[in-house]
Amino acid sequence: MSFVPATDPLALASAFLAILCLSVWPLFRSRQAMLLAQLAALGWLIIHYALVGAMSAAIVNLLGAIQIVVSLLAGTRPRWHWVGYVLALLIVAASLATWQGMPSAFAAVGMALVAIGRAQVGAQAMRILVLAGGPFWLVHDVLIASPIVIADAACLLIGLWSLMRPAAPNALQSWVPGEKRL
Repeated sequence: MSFVPATDPLALASAFLAILCLSVWPLFRSRQAMLLAQLAALGWLIIHYALVGAMSAAIVNLLGAIQIVVSLLAGTRPRWHWVGYVLALLIVAASLATWQGMPSAFAAVGMALVAIGRAQVGAQAMRILVLAGGPFWLVHDVLIASPIVIADAACLLIGLWSLMRPAAPNALQSWVPGEKRL
């Protein structure tokens, strides 16, 4: 199995846009804002991974995008969160069906953790589990020599910082017009 280097202009552009989206999602405080940033990232990741031949990664990211759409539509209604757990199983099955060696294993574990994280109703629980999938994606992207490894590292660092920061409002937190900002 060999992967195409990310020298194609479209592969590089999609990687850059994915890096941007992946680097900012942990900064958001609300679950909905985090999910929207992740959805944008997944769109670019699907394109990037497909162009470099990492089909397991492209497919599990497509399943992740489907999960985000369902999560956004379901909101905090717990009866829909089973979809995240079912998709975690589908992610593992998709990785086995498109097996490309160890990169597929790391993509499966990383996205399964992310899927379980997105099934959480609380923003903090979601953040912790989604970030737990980060090291697996970092190894995946090192193995396939993808520039997305930059976003993996940035996302982990920003995510760890966001876990430790106080709960004070900031510019990235949702703001209601007419409400006084601190």
